[in-house]
Amino acid sequence: MDLGCDIYVNLEVPCAEIERMLQGLVPDVMANWRAAIDVMRNKGRDCPAAAPGEPDFVNYAHYIEFCPGTSDCTLDEAVAVVTGIVRKLKQAGHAAVPSCDYEEALPSDVRCIDEEYSS
Repeated sequence: MDLGCDIYVNLEVPCAEIERMLQGLVPDVMANWRAAIDVMRNKGRDCPAAAPGEPDFVNYAHYIEFCPGTSDCTLDEAVAVVTGIVRKLKQAGHAAVPSCDYEEALPSDVRCIDEEYSS
């Protein structure tokens, strides 16, 4: 299973400001697995607007790319990192939606729940 994850963030600020928000959040991840956590401008924002009741996070301004650098990272560890990032962003009042192969393993307050977008 691919343990990488894109976390879409609805925040209209420079990437560097989001990076500052995340500093110190996951230092062990960086040291233990040579992981990369990159903040990227979402160039796919030209997607058509979502229909009412459908997810629109693909049009959020940025995404945070989490990539474990080694195979030593376990699913539980990846879930902990993604959970920490999403919760930190949400606690700061920002919409954040993870998109990964293991969304079902994420806590319910972190993952994009289908009912959230149903009419």
